[in-house]
Amino acid sequence: MRRSDLGALFDLELGNLRRRLGKQGVELDLDQACFDYLLKHYDPRYGARDIARRLRAHLEPVVARAILSAPASDRFIGFVQNNALVVEGE
Repeated sequence: MRRSDLGALFDLELGNLRRRLGKQGVELDLDQACFDYLLKHYDPRYGARDIARRLRAHLEPVVARAILSAPASDRFIGFVQNNALVVEGE
């Protein structure tokens, strides 16, 4: 699968997460390092399902913890620090 196709699948799945967060009045932005981190071990045999699983397993719990730790924030940014995903409120 080409990198552009992979990026399009990732954008679709991330869009689903952003829509769910938007219903709660929350915005989420990710930097390029997050994209690379989440797709580092992508398995093309599973296509979009693997991307959705990675977001559910690796990104969503970090986002949930960030929202709980900063309930007054409505905008969050995701980045990679010390080889781990980090999401912080702005």
